[in-house]
Amino acid sequence: MNLKRRFLWLFCSIVSLWIIYYVILQYLWSTHSVTTGVKWLLFSGMPSFVLHLAMIAIIIAAFLESTKRLKRLMISAVLGYGIGFVFAVIFNADLPPPGFAPPDSPSMTNNAWFIWLIAFLAFVLIPIVLEIGLRYRKRNLNKREELP
Repeated sequence: MNLKRRFLWLFCSIVSLWIIYYVILQYLWSTHSVTTGVKWLLFSGMPSFVLHLAMIAIIIAAFLESTKRLKRLMISAVLGYGIGFVFAVIFNADLPPPGFAPPDSPSMTNNAWFIWLIAFLAFVLIPIVLEIGLRYRKRNLNKREELP
């Protein structure tokens, strides 16, 4: 893959990630008074943290050799960021802190950050695991063909 196409993929992935980041922040600012989970996500710094993880994944993907690996990892990082946020908004819940705090205590915590992070990591790790599995399978098939 030539250098120009590699940088074009890098640029487009980062721009689309920033667009999704901006849309997520606009959603959080417009609805932060509706639910405590969304409010917690807004003020926790989690959107920026997951954004930095996604940018690291995209930059690592830019240095991979294969075109398919590059595209898969970049696309999955961008989609994982947005879809992970949607999962976090849908499935978040207010939970009591660990220990013996009463369920109606004002110190409730929210699991939206955890859902978002796990969904994002799943989206990034699935293409990596599939690539390793395909390499392993291809290597074993080549070894079987060499046997007499």
